[in-house]
Amino acid sequence: MAVLGATGAVGRELLAVLERRGFPVTELFALASARSAGKRLPFGGAEVVVQNADDFDFGTCNILFCCADSDVARRFVPRAIEAGCCVVDNSSAYRMESDVPLVVPEINGDEVRPPLVANPNCTTAITLVALAPLHRRWRMQRLVAATYQAASGAGAAAISELLSHTNATLKGSRPKPSVFPRSLAFNLFPHIGDFVGSYTKEELKLEQETRKILNEAQIKVSAFCVRVPVVRAHSV
Repeated sequence: MAVLGATGAVGRELLAVLERRGFPVTELFALASARSAGKRLPFGGAEVVVQNADDFDFGTCNILFCCADSDVARRFVPRAIEAGCCVVDNSSAYRMESDVPLVVPEINGDEVRPPLVANPNCTTAITLVALAPLHRRWRMQRLVAATYQAASGAGAAAISELLSHTNATLKGSRPKPSVFPRSLAFNLFPHIGDFVGSYTKEELKLEQETRKILNEAQIKVSAFCVRVPVVRAHSV
C-alpha cells in the first residue's frame, strides 16, 4: 500500500488512522515530493522512509491513498491506475467526474468500485453523515449551512503558520503571513477560496457534492464557509 502526500497534514493523519485501526498492511510506501524524500515517518512501531513519488514504481503496490492536492493527483492517479492500483483520492481532482464514485462509506459505501474512488470535501462529509439519515426518512429539499473551518483544511503549513502567528501576536509582534493572505491568528476569513459568481469554490463543493452523494440533483444548497483560527476540527 502507498500513501501519496504522506508528509502533509492529511497524509500524516491517514497514517495515524491506519495504525490505530490495525489496517492490514504488508508493506507501506510513503510518497512525497523530492524535497521530502529521505524523511522518516513513524508507523507500526517502526519508521518508514519517504520516497520521491516521481521515481516510484506503482506496480509494487495494490492500493494507493492520494492525500495530495488536485494537481498532484492528476499527475499520479492515472499512473497508479495504469500500473494496476486501486486508488482512493482525497483531492478534488476527480470528485465530479461522472464515472468516478464519490463516497462517504456510512452513506453510499455500496457505490465503491475500482479502480478509483473519490472522497468528498471535508465539510461535505461531516455534514452529510448527520443529514443522510434524515434525508432518507423525510427527503431533504433545501440545505442552508454555515461552516467554520480550521487551519488544517489548508494543510500542514497553514497549521504551523497559525501556531507561530498566535505565539508571536501574544508577544506583541505582527508576523507577516505566507500561507494565508492575512494572519489567521485571532482572526476570521469570511470566505474560503476564489469566488465563482456569488459563491466561493469551497461553498460550491458542498452544493455539488451533496447532490452527487445523495443522488438528488434537485436539492437546493446554500453554504457560507468561514476560516477560523482553530488548528483542526471543522464545525457546521
